[in-house]
Amino acid sequence: MVFLFPFFPDDLICILAGLTDIPHRRFALIVLLTRHWGLLVASAMGASLFSLPTWALPLVAAVGVCLFVLGLCYGDKIQDWALARLHRNPKSKN
Repeated sequence: MVFLFPFFPDDLICILAGLTDIPHRRFALIVLLTRHWGLLVASAMGASLFSLPTWALPLVAAVGVCLFVLGLCYGDKIQDWALARLHRNPKSKN
């Protein structure tokens, strides 16, 4: 989830991931699927392609915090569901 937020210290997360026992392929897949979205939003904001009104910034922050908390609470269930979908036999109808 942290790679989706622009301006988040995701380099620190990469360092911490290197100190854990997460498989390198899984971490690479996570980075490939998520990091570019945060970079895209940060680049668009920096290039002033779009700007948010002042009143919208707390709303964006609140949504970000809610997504972060949901990720903490339900991240394992979401991961299990996604892995089950990825590892399902394509010939089965379930």
